[in-house]
Amino acid sequence: MQQIDSGKERVASARQGSSGAARGPDASSAELSLDIGLASDVGPIRELNEDCADFRVPEDRALYQAKGAIFVVADGMGGHQAGDVASRQAVALVIEGYYADDASQPSDDLVRAIKAANRSVYEEALSDRSKSGMGTTLVAAIVLGHKVYVANVGDSRAYALVDQAIVQITEDHSWVEEQVRAGLLTREQANHHPQRHLITRALGSRSSVDVDLYEGELHAGEMLLLCTDGLSNPLSDLAIGRIIRALPPADAAQRLIREAEELAGDDNATALVVKLVPSRTEVTQDTVETTGCGRGDCG
Repeated sequence: MQQIDSGKERVASARQGSSGAARGPDASSAELSLDIGLASDVGPIRELNEDCADFRVPEDRALYQAKGAIFVVADGMGGHQAGDVASRQAVALVIEGYYADDASQPSDDLVRAIKAANRSVYEEALSDRSKSGMGTTLVAAIVLGHKVYVANVGDSRAYALVDQAIVQITEDHSWVEEQVRAGLLTREQANHHPQRHLITRALGSRSSVDVDLYEGELHAGEMLLLCTDGLSNPLSDLAIGRIIRALPPADAAQRLIREAEELAGDDNATALVVKLVPSRTEVTQDTVETTGCGRGDCG
């Protein structure tokens, strides 16, 4: 993946020196299918799951070839019902807005949809005192053939599994991440710091928001993971990679949630796993909905 305007090449570097067979020419979106697994759980401590995740794989062939499939994960904040409202609203609006935009550049369409959702969440918080201060993190991915576009706000993450290597695509917008980049905290210190949940950018907290955008390619057999910090905080990258390498997406999503809860269990946790596979006649979708916003329960 290469971050727009920054020159970072994370997924590309994971392929360097690979002993695998040479890649053939890019295939169209009709030549790849998707295996999808989604799991979300409130955890043993919290009463409300403020995470939300959803996706859309258009049945219309022309729309699918033009816009691809979209995957979105959000982690709401604001207490009471406000965080729940923010994450649900953001996920639904991003998916709706992306497909409603008839422009020809998917990356631009995705960013516009996120910015429009930000404005909507922000205005709702202003109009209803019970929702004052609500907001949400958000990470979204578009899979269009081999092309993948990822956008994020906050500390919900996107990972890729490329040539058996786990690669974090996104950068967290959080206080501890800023300290790590400045050399003031180690990664291990950041993972256990009491301020690790303090984010520096959120959707809905202001009238406008900056969106980080990444683009790159994935190939058959490679995978994407979108997740909230309830999963990425307790689990190391090595543990995440081990699980998604070993299991099909549906089982991997469930295992990730279970292991995150066994290690911490103090937060909601959500995993959305997508594997690119040689084309079949249908997309495989398997989700586990517990006490949170999951497939069919957003919006």
